[in-house]
Amino acid sequence: TIPSLAPGVYKVIVSSDGYTVSEHQVEIKAGETVTVQDVLEPAGTLRWTLLDRSGTGVAGVPCRITPDDPNSLEKARDGITDAGGLWAVRGLMPGKYTATASPVSGAPVSIRVTILPAELTIESSKIQ
Repeated sequence: TIPSLAPGVYKVIVSSDGYTVSEHQVEIKAGETVTVQDVLEPAGTLRWTLLDRSGTGVAGVPCRITPDDPNSLEKARDGITDAGGLWAVRGLMPGKYTATASPVSGAPVSIRVTILPAELTIESSKIQ
């Protein structure tokens, strides 16, 4: 229960380490209680660090991870690397994926990874 929440429409994210991530749009009306129920499935996490030639993390690189299985329930996910060059994606359903980094200057870099349930996959790549 979240007390004193103003009426409005909210995005609720349901997640836990080692499980999928689920999003819901919920409308809260004055004086009402809304219950969100969900089932989370075991899932994994990718931590991918992008490095320059000297081994320093590269910030602000757009990244995308896409399931290799065209019948996967998982959708492509996008993000950017943080100040240390890290891009972390959690709540990925088990399976094979292709992750691609597209630096502003230089060629795109892609890796193939296998995500296992409740496991952390750690990768690093040098970019031009």
